[in-house]
Amino acid sequence: MLFAVLLCLLAALLTFIVSCRSSQSREKPLPPGPSKLPVIGNVHQVPRLQFWKTMADFVDRYGPIVSVKLGQQQLIVLGNQTIARSLLDRKNTKYNSRPHLRVAERAWLGPMVALMPYGPEWRTYHLMQTAVLSSRAVRLYDKIYSTETTQLLHDLLSTNDYPPRIYRYSSGLAYAVAYGMRMPRGDEFEISEINEIALKFFLAAQPGYWSVDDFPFLRYLPGFLTPWKSYAAHVNQIISDGFQRAYSNALQRDSWSWARVLAEQETLRALPKGSISFVVGELWAAAHFSSSNMLVALIRLILYHPEEVQRAQEELDSTVGVQRLPQLADLDNMPYVRAFIREALRWLPSSGTPHASTEDDEFMGYRIPRGSMVVPHYWFVDMDSDVYMNPLKFRPERFVNDPKLPLRTFGFGSRICTGQYFAQNSFSMVIMRLLWAYNIRFPDYVDTEAEPIGQLEARIFTMNEKPTEAVFTPRSGAHRELIEQAYASLDSVDDALKPLQSIKVNIPKSF
Repeated sequence: MLFAVLLCLLAALLTFIVSCRSSQSREKPLPPGPSKLPVIGNVHQVPRLQFWKTMADFVDRYGPIVSVKLGQQQLIVLGNQTIARSLLDRKNTKYNSRPHLRVAERAWLGPMVALMPYGPEWRTYHLMQTAVLSSRAVRLYDKIYSTETTQLLHDLLSTNDYPPRIYRYSSGLAYAVAYGMRMPRGDEFEISEINEIALKFFLAAQPGYWSVDDFPFLRYLPGFLTPWKSYAAHVNQIISDGFQRAYSNALQRDSWSWARVLAEQETLRALPKGSISFVVGELWAAAHFSSSNMLVALIRLILYHPEEVQRAQEELDSTVGVQRLPQLADLDNMPYVRAFIREALRWLPSSGTPHASTEDDEFMGYRIPRGSMVVPHYWFVDMDSDVYMNPLKFRPERFVNDPKLPLRTFGFGSRICTGQYFAQNSFSMVIMRLLWAYNIRFPDYVDTEAEPIGQLEARIFTMNEKPTEAVFTPRSGAHRELIEQAYASLDSVDDALKPLQSIKVNIPKSF
């Protein structure tokens, strides 16, 4: 009797094993990728500070959809626009969440729309940000764009050291709309503070950098074995103190600001204490960090494409002349300048934020497991030869010939960048006015042949190289005089922000 029972149990076990193996054999494979070691996967192949470069190498080697395993974390890297749109746009409901980045979560102990998993809480905070950054709302920001870009033009009359002037512009613009005060000098404490916040949090959120993101069980180790915990606590203290101080100060001012308009919303008063300061602070940090990096890289792009720059300047001259500074409304009459801006955005991708799959999926004969970190590699997305003819050529006319060409600089699906309209208008105003005002050239002592244009993509994408030296020369005495006149009559912050008072914010209670 006992023998019969054991025989039945053994038969059941063998049936289970065969069933599992049969199921596995029928299961679709993961996308191609580098060979993996047991337990650690591909961790040994991904240097901590070269995540994006390594992913680019993998796409070059294995194709437009790549499987990478970092410890326990499955990554799916998307290396062209067609695939990224198929998954992240058309299957948005399966890919609209975010992966757990555990150091970032500890470093930012407040709501963060960019990293928050999809759900009711995310929708509430996202609605708060879109209320002041919708396509309709940003039409009212023209005056503050004009004020800050006028100062940028004036600053460059006296120096060729452009990165600090660009940082002042981007952080000053962001601080003015977030908290209702201008940063005219560039050495204000708030500017150094937002630089520190952005850089330290960017490291905390860097994919592939922290072992605990790849091996979540490490979070249970004691403190002396987890230095990332003290780093996260340090960053959280800086962020919390900085955001709360800026938010409290904004509420003491009479100026319009994101902080003030959200604080006055009755429906938001039930939110956890400090939530609004984090929502506004996230916009402040994102507007500064992404804008400053893109604009510094823009100068390099301008230096390497003098013929396209000259054509844009000719259109600016015929449309605007030298009686006034360009305005955003002028873009309606300048198809080539519009195209130049879109081509520049195509060439200046940010690293973006990974998506997370919320359920198992199949695509192109491959399986994408639930919980995968899905990483669109924006350099390849915007250099897709199936979408753009000769993608490695800087050709603004491609957008003249086909104004409907897609541009995915700001992301995909419901997780597209909240500030895309604000950022695009800011970027457009800076490009227009820089090209109108200045001839931007390499210094005579720089060997432009030493760094061939073929290396440009990696330098722009990583955003961590030393900026290229440049000389800014006013295009004429009339241009210089007009810049000086415009600077002398700059609007006060109250006047520059006054049009924004007509923005209507109505957030229904949904929490």
